[in-house]
Amino acid sequence: MLRQFKDNNGDIHFITEEQIPQEGWVEMEVPLHPDPNFVIPYTSRRMKEYPSIPDQLDMLWHMMDEEVIPGKGSEWYTTILAVKNTHPKP
Repeated sequence: MLRQFKDNNGDIHFITEEQIPQEGWVEMEVPLHPDPNFVIPYTSRRMKEYPSIPDQLDMLWHMMDEEVIPGKGSEWYTTILAVKNTHPKP
């Protein structure tokens, strides 16, 4: 990794981590400029847009309960139904 230093004349020098800067050189903070060609991966863009897992499961539950999609008699449905019946919403 390169480090950036400015000398007394204002000249900028790049040295490796193993090299020792000369006396009077001041280390500069290298500004981080975003890459203008960088595109956020679709997986990250998608992840932000999805509802939370609990919300997705709740949607699935209601669609099964309303028989919009099959599965009302499935193991998943009956397991969730048992929990809902044991702990109903107030």
